[in-house]
Amino acid sequence: MNTMILYGSDKARMIHFLNEVLDFEWNQETDLVSFSNYHFKFLEKSNHSVSKLDLFFWLNSKEELDEVISKFNFYIYRIQDRRVLEQIDFFDNQDYFGVALTDLDGRVWNYGVRKEGLKNHENH
Repeated sequence: MNTMILYGSDKARMIHFLNEVLDFEWNQETDLVSFSNYHFKFLEKSNHSVSKLDLFFWLNSKEELDEVISKFNFYIYRIQDRRVLEQIDFFDNQDYFGVALTDLDGRVWNYGVRKEGLKNHENH
């Protein structure tokens, strides 16, 4: 199993973001956060420099994308008493559309849906 080590300023908040918004599973015994075949370990480091990380995950439908957006909005609502560092940006091009979610350390988690084969894309 390959594991990517990521440094950040608030490990608990990062794990909560990935678990609540992106449905990553957190294993308390191994302290790994996993999604499909991707495994991440977060280490808290107060004076860190985060390398540009831009990940892309394909979704199967607009409904799955809408669910990610809804979870992100609810997450932001729940942390409204703290400084919000996470961001959401929308993208749409000829072949696919989706969202880019930026976490509190500036990493970008992209979720996209291919337009090819979508029946209800005009409602996007």
